[in-house]
Amino acid sequence: CPGGYFGWHCKLKCENCEGEECDQDTGKCLTACKNGFYGHHCLFVCPANLYGDGCVNQCHCKHPGEVCDQNGVCKSGCADGWTGIQCQT
Repeated sequence: CPGGYFGWHCKLKCENCEGEECDQDTGKCLTACKNGFYGHHCLFVCPANLYGDGCVNQCHCKHPGEVCDQNGVCKSGCADGWTGIQCQT
């Protein structure tokens, strides 16, 4: 299969894998999932208020109920006591 594809006749794309690199037979991501996805094949979307590889980072947005994007960025800015692009410090 060419890079970024796997499976029978190489018709499936490993689009949620970081660098779109996956095992050509199983589709399992070789490195990590793109931000916002998790699982061996990176098919699952992170739950609300979680982001990053494996969905282990929690959002700290200024407005209650706001959900950060898949990269951890809050449109309204950071909650009190949090700073940085992803409100993690």
